[in-house]
Amino acid sequence: MSPHNHSGRTIRSGRGRPCPIDDCRREKDGDCSWTADGEQVFCHHARHDIKPGHVIGDWAFTGNTEDGRCAHFVPHRERNNRPHRRTIVTPSSKGFSDPNPDQKPAKQERPSITQLELARCTPIDPTPFIEDGCIRTIRGVENCQLVCTWNHSDFQYVERWNEPDGGKTFMPHHHNGICWKNVSGEKPWRVYRRTWDTSIRGLWIIEFEGEKCTEIAESAGYVAISQPGHIHSVGLIVDRYSELVEMGCAGIIYVTDNDETGERKAQQCSEAAVQVSLPFVAVRAAAISPGIKSKGSIDDVDDPSDFIARAQQLALDELGKPQTSKGRLWEDLEKLHEEAKRLMGMNPDGSFVCPPQDRYIELREFAKDLGLHLYPDEIRRVVQEARAALAGSVEMLTQGMEIDAPEETWLWQGVLMKADSNMLISLPKVGKTTLLIAMIAAWWNGAQSYLGQPLVGTCPPVVIVGPDMSRIRWMKLLNRFGLAERSSTGKWKLLGPIKGLFSKSEGIQLDDAGLARIGDLASTNPGGLFLFDSYTKLTSKLGLKESANTYAGPAEDVQEVCAPHSITVVVLHHSGHSRQGEGAVAASRGSTALPAAFSQVINLTWFKRKESKTDKRVLLETEGREEELQMLILQNTGGWTLEGDASEQLEALFRQEQEDKLSDAMADVLELCREQWKDLKRTTRKDVIEQCDGFKTKDGNKDRKALRTLRSLEGKGLLESKAETTDNGTEIAFKPTE
Repeated sequence: MSPHNHSGRTIRSGRGRPCPIDDCRREKDGDCSWTADGEQVFCHHARHDIKPGHVIGDWAFTGNTEDGRCAHFVPHRERNNRPHRRTIVTPSSKGFSDPNPDQKPAKQERPSITQLELARCTPIDPTPFIEDGCIRTIRGVENCQLVCTWNHSDFQYVERWNEPDGGKTFMPHHHNGICWKNVSGEKPWRVYRRTWDTSIRGLWIIEFEGEKCTEIAESAGYVAISQPGHIHSVGLIVDRYSELVEMGCAGIIYVTDNDETGERKAQQCSEAAVQVSLPFVAVRAAAISPGIKSKGSIDDVDDPSDFIARAQQLALDELGKPQTSKGRLWEDLEKLHEEAKRLMGMNPDGSFVCPPQDRYIELREFAKDLGLHLYPDEIRRVVQEARAALAGSVEMLTQGMEIDAPEETWLWQGVLMKADSNMLISLPKVGKTTLLIAMIAAWWNGAQSYLGQPLVGTCPPVVIVGPDMSRIRWMKLLNRFGLAERSSTGKWKLLGPIKGLFSKSEGIQLDDAGLARIGDLASTNPGGLFLFDSYTKLTSKLGLKESANTYAGPAEDVQEVCAPHSITVVVLHHSGHSRQGEGAVAASRGSTALPAAFSQVINLTWFKRKESKTDKRVLLETEGREEELQMLILQNTGGWTLEGDASEQLEALFRQEQEDKLSDAMADVLELCREQWKDLKRTTRKDVIEQCDGFKTKDGNKDRKALRTLRSLEGKGLLESKAETTDNGTEIAFKPTE
């Protein structure tokens, strides 16, 4: 297996990748693993010859994992000897016996959790079963029928074949760059999931055995996953779960099929969850739905939503059981919430009880003393709930009340929300600072709109917190737009709406002192526009990692001190090179917790700079509470000009890129679909076989090949499919996208 290079992923030992522990150096297999950030090593055997704190080379032994499977090491400078977190499973239901009744389970540590909330998604219909699928011999069994194909990625899929005696066979396929092969291939398989665009940060997800059950859960509106059944080992599951941890997943509810195989698979997933510190609760299908048939799961019940709700409740009940001498989980969490409110309070002199940059550290230590080992996302959630509690109790709206519900207002229509939090993201030198200064100048000089979007009201007072640039660079930029001038003495002064400026020379940070200054300025400039440029420079000395979820903490603290004075907060941040083109929120460098902390996110990217260095058009796109905006703009000496709506050009560009990459055979199929649609006739796999040269062979797989080609074109956004009823049953037919 190829090692992953992302922070939070695990690398497994293998040929040329020996275990980092000097007296092991194992490379004959993948039994040893370590995190890509170099912070943890899990050596393949438990150690009883050394004590915690013993140093081997650059690594300090912290103890064996509580399941007794491996030895845990960290860089010896850390000296952290806390054991790894455990997972738990629910007890067996009456209708199903434990396959290993004599095996005593390891002592389990309570997983960290503040609330068990399942990730939701827009309901997606399950992949339809093929009624007239092709017949062939599969693994020596004659007359097997193809009933379904599940796409795991652009280069991986799994077929289900029903056997005559009622059995079923699953066939993995991969594309090696030349053709499709009926084997797993060398590239790793992710968990099966069709909802990768749905955020799971801070949320639990539900896991089933098999693609069919996963899709049934998705049809009920829940983000669901399953492991590839043909590659189901602890080491591989560790890699897949590591990806979920990177995405901010709070935990897994695993629904086991009602059989011994289900128990075994649940145990493998539980062991993998331990290695990545992912909270994990297994609940059995027979416990959720008593009387369910052998090997049964969600595909054997009438109401999938009710089934999932019951699974969630069983998991919640299990997590609420007392598991330490310190009492129930909910009692400890209550103490944690009270401490959070205390830390966020104010002293009589107006100072913070705890400086904002220290709250997370203090709260995490308090949680540890209670026996709650929480993730940064969970700590942040506790802080947010404390903020809400300190703001006062919320009264429920009831019938008979006369309700004041003011519309959300804009400062710059569609771009900047008034008295709210906004983040502007781009690569360096794209022009995000210039864009805002040009807009402010135009507004101050009487403009009613900018780049086609209305400017609402009069230009407010502006404060620039800008350690990203020197004093002289700020003055030259402001002077370019008439917002600063040089006097006869050679000194500079601010003009118009610019009421204050912090440059690199002032060295302001979003620490206790910096937040106090910002709070003072907010109180003297109510309703103002505060520009923070850039977030990286403003947090550079706070000891925060960009990849950590706590990186959003200072942004939330800024909003906290500005909100009472109706300040419009605009924070400038850099995007990551590798994430350009992934949308406004995804483009943000570092943890996605940062853009998630803002109501409005604006992203600036070069439109076609890769194709043409002379094309200086910039795509401005937004993601927020209101309708998303996309427009093309161009920077010039006078500021920026509007080049038009970008949505149609983006769609056309995407389709053209996909079409340019097609093979000759796929291009022929696409052309056939377009020709037939001129007469409003959809294209079937039969049409492809009969009319496309690449499919007029005696190859017994041509039926499947034709369908796979059509499905692939659909996946590229070039075709749309629809199930049609014919004399021979249901057939999938395709037409070109509009």
